[in-house]
Amino acid sequence: RMRGSMPCHYCRLPFSPIRLRTTDHKIPLSRGGSNRAENKVPCCHPCNQEKADLTDIEYIRWKGLVMVGLSSAKAWSLVRDDASAPRNTPRASLKEAAE
Repeated sequence: RMRGSMPCHYCRLPFSPIRLRTTDHKIPLSRGGSNRAENKVPCCHPCNQEKADLTDIEYIRWKGLVMVGLSSAKAWSLVRDDASAPRNTPRASLKEAAE
């Protein structure tokens, strides 16, 4: 069972009435993840909503790209596969984005 005093796994902020605690699946159930304890982390509601059906690695990568100045749509297209990325954003590799 997860302890209530842990901060959000993603933003590291403490939970509050505005940042309600939820449980996130690192690999979403919709993408083959399990309900096992090792696939669950404490997460604030804003991060959980923003993460949507990204894996934990994809979300962290996306969040990092946005933090360094890439647009949200471009960052999204870099971490998602072609089938689920927005159709109107250019495709590029993470290596190209870093250059």
